[in-house]
Amino acid sequence: MSGRLVDWIFLIFGLVGLIGVTWWSLYGGPKSAANLQEKLQSEAELALETAGHSWANVRLDGQSAIITGQSPSYDSADVAMADVLAAVGHGGLILGGITRVTESVQAARPISPYVWSATRMPEGELLLSGYVPSREIMNELIADADVIAPGEVRNELQLGTGEPYGDWAGLARRSLVYLDQLERGEVELVDATLTVTGVAPNKDARDALTTEITGLEDPYTGKAVIRSAGLWRARHSTSGLLLSGTVSSQSERNEINALANEYFLGRVQDTMTIEASAVGDWLAPVRASLPHFAGFQSGELSFAPHEGGFQLEGQASNSVITYLKQDIDALDTPWDLILNVEEVPVDLAELSAIDFAGPDRSVACESAFQTVLQNNSLVFEAGSADFLRDSGPTLDKLLVVTKRCKGIEIQVQGHTDSYGNRAGNIRLSEERAAAVVDYLTARGVSRDLLDPVGFGPDQPVASNDTADGRSANRRIEFRVLERG
Repeated sequence: MSGRLVDWIFLIFGLVGLIGVTWWSLYGGPKSAANLQEKLQSEAELALETAGHSWANVRLDGQSAIITGQSPSYDSADVAMADVLAAVGHGGLILGGITRVTESVQAARPISPYVWSATRMPEGELLLSGYVPSREIMNELIADADVIAPGEVRNELQLGTGEPYGDWAGLARRSLVYLDQLERGEVELVDATLTVTGVAPNKDARDALTTEITGLEDPYTGKAVIRSAGLWRARHSTSGLLLSGTVSSQSERNEINALANEYFLGRVQDTMTIEASAVGDWLAPVRASLPHFAGFQSGELSFAPHEGGFQLEGQASNSVITYLKQDIDALDTPWDLILNVEEVPVDLAELSAIDFAGPDRSVACESAFQTVLQNNSLVFEAGSADFLRDSGPTLDKLLVVTKRCKGIEIQVQGHTDSYGNRAGNIRLSEERAAAVVDYLTARGVSRDLLDPVGFGPDQPVASNDTADGRSANRRIEFRVLERG
């Protein structure tokens, strides 16, 4: 045997011995085994947490893991086992990973009612929410949504069993196809009932979709609440107020643009086209509603003559909705105007430093009322207790503050300047204080906690010899009576 061969044999045996000694030093002794198990336990728990298996617990026995808990879906246990097995690379005896994973899980209680939904927003974002029976189905729905959504897909799906018999997954995936045929809308599957709401691009698309949805096979039933986009539309978007559809003349187009630019504070985008139309005069509801709609936070105003008229939906403050309804009620038009509006709170950034939940709520409330009335105008018609509509934002803020001060008795004070008859001024100040109270109580505030009082010209805060002084004296004040 040559010397070189002997050298190679000794080298190989030496390497094998070194590997064996190293492995034994790391994993062979009792202390090292305990360290390994502790490390694997930590890695397995982290793997479950990272993958979102909040329902699962894991226990290590050497390099073997067992998963327990209540599995929320049919495949959750299998997925959790795979995630734990891969927690520290490929695993195995030599590499020191997890070599075996078993489970002893129970099925979680079925969800009831079983709700799943998908919503397509006006800007293209698509929201998935509710429950799905497995991760496999969840991934299929997310992939389908990615295909149809022009914008971001927001996934808020949760795992849970309890879906009705039949091809639930197939119907959920088909529902996304229905949603893709709408400009915006929602599909909601509650147990075995599918409801589709939204806006179709035209009447033919609406009718075809309605027929398909209402013809679902057992055990499922379908309900369609779909309207067509209509002849003309105004819509709030992230880029401004969008005007689209058709008008019958340049004068109609000019009038709509003038209204939008007068009342909307942002950018107005006009994509309207001019086409001959036989629908007759339809601008009266636009004149009445568009100035208010311009003040909405979101929504759409549309005209669909084949469906009877106008549809207005969206979100706005209380005063905007109030004045909109007043002007619609005063309309003399053959067209319907259907409202589907939601009241939203106003911005009260000016009150961010006031703690309504603090130990002395009465002081906080009085300070809040004073801040609102100092920074915003509450103005009446001359010689009247009728509010000017410019006072709408102030009334919205006073309403929010009054509701936050629930349980505290408040005196609403009316004041006037000294111009004119004192008795008449006292009566006017009483009527104006009462008008404020009426506005608040009509919107849910308890009348028992509001006391309207008129002081007329008797408590001036400035000289009545100047126009500015008289203006300052014509005011409404809120004073806390009961220290809550």
